[in-house]
Amino acid sequence: MVKRVTQKLQSTIAGGALIIAFFTLIGKLLALVRNQLLAYEYGASNVTDAYYAAFRLPDLVSNTLFVGALSVAFIPVFVEFLSQGDETLEHKHWDVANSMLNILLIGISVLIIALMIFAPSVMRVMTPGFDAPTLALSVSLTRFMLIGVFFLAISSIFSGILQSYRRFQMFALAPVLYNVGIIIGIVFAPRFGLLSLGCGVILGALLHVLVQTVDVAQLGYRYRFTVQWTNTHVKKIIALMIPRTIGMIGVQLNEIVNTIIASTLLSGSVAAYYWAFDFQSAPYGIIAIPYAIAALPVFAASFAKHDIKEFVEHFSAILRRILFVIIPASILILILRAQIVRLILGYGKFDWEDTVMTIQTLSFFVVSLFAQGIVPLLARSFYANHNTKTPVIVSLLSIVINIIGSLLLSTHFGVAGLALAFSIASIFNASVLWILLRIQIGELDDERILKNVSKISIGAMIAGWLAYGMLYAVAHYVDTRTVSGLLIQAFVSACVFCCAYIGYSVVAKVEEFSTLKKLFHK
Repeated sequence: MVKRVTQKLQSTIAGGALIIAFFTLIGKLLALVRNQLLAYEYGASNVTDAYYAAFRLPDLVSNTLFVGALSVAFIPVFVEFLSQGDETLEHKHWDVANSMLNILLIGISVLIIALMIFAPSVMRVMTPGFDAPTLALSVSLTRFMLIGVFFLAISSIFSGILQSYRRFQMFALAPVLYNVGIIIGIVFAPRFGLLSLGCGVILGALLHVLVQTVDVAQLGYRYRFTVQWTNTHVKKIIALMIPRTIGMIGVQLNEIVNTIIASTLLSGSVAAYYWAFDFQSAPYGIIAIPYAIAALPVFAASFAKHDIKEFVEHFSAILRRILFVIIPASILILILRAQIVRLILGYGKFDWEDTVMTIQTLSFFVVSLFAQGIVPLLARSFYANHNTKTPVIVSLLSIVINIIGSLLLSTHFGVAGLALAFSIASIFNASVLWILLRIQIGELDDERILKNVSKISIGAMIAGWLAYGMLYAVAHYVDTRTVSGLLIQAFVSACVFCCAYIGYSVVAKVEEFSTLKKLFHK
């Protein structure tokens, strides 16, 4: 029965997004556990700064080549191949997958070895504010984490295959197991030493690829060593990857610049920045990314049929559903930001100064959550039409704005200034992508989107005012200096917010609420 329900869900964008969202939620909860364990054991200290800084090089490689570039180039081409419906092509499309895998592994192996050798020099540039012991720890952790990149390279091809076939279950489970591996490393670090933190990342990456292997094999995939440089589809994937790779290099360089700036600020600023980012990205990761991932193969199929009307219908519906959740979520996070930070991180060596720094940073991140939420969908609308250049150019312009803003605002607001610069750049990114997509496609169901988003915003603000009032009302009856008091205060306020927002959605007949209700009934 579970298999039948899963297959039914995977047949639609909303169903596929629901599967991805479910596992993403579990992954986010595990990420909170991960952050809790780190905060409890080390606080916002040199150790946590070194740990988060160590991710920058591995993330530069994996996010640039796998998450960012390969997925958006591989899936549209692979879907176009599959849409031809010729069974005689089956062996050939597996040759395309194997060629891309082998090209990737050869290149990645060389790159990993080079980065391991030059890690001390690179990390010294990336973290100029670190003292010698912190830098040494960061270098050691970086070298361990780079090993995990090899496994993530294999996993990226498997993920692309599964998404092309709209098999989302194991693809969505993979990041959950990645976090499980990381948590295991954190748990054993006090006993076996800080390098266990790096070993946990390797374990997580290995689990990431293993969980997808069975599903890919069931589709008929078999590995063989082949590198078909002259294959038309291989060349097309590589050609589409190049602009996106450039864009993702820019994104990762932006993160490196933020790490450099944060390392020169108060001790713990690097950790506070990434903790706040994790908090604000929860609704983004649970709603926006799953919908965008599930939409890409469907958008690609619409463009392959040259059916613009079908694309616009899908695009409008998904955009409105994303904002139906993202807009109220951002307001609720803003209202409960202090309670969220204290309840999740406020233990052990995580003191009040760490709390204030993280709360301030989180506040500035949340301002742009609505824009962050629609950027993945807007970008994939271009990718599905084999256009990776436009989103990359816009992204690079946003990065320039972000870096300039970070340099200027961090002098006035500290680490929170980095979050404010990020928000300004995110709003710019979303606005320009929207304008360019409208120029390229034409009418995007603008009137309907504007009308529904206005309703959503009004409902979220009403719910926000009620929840904010309840926050202070409850404070008179509980001791907010205790965990139980904070938990009751946050829970009651969140319940008031949700009830008010749902009630408004029913009374105002918000279309997206009815659509999501039907989905869950199914």
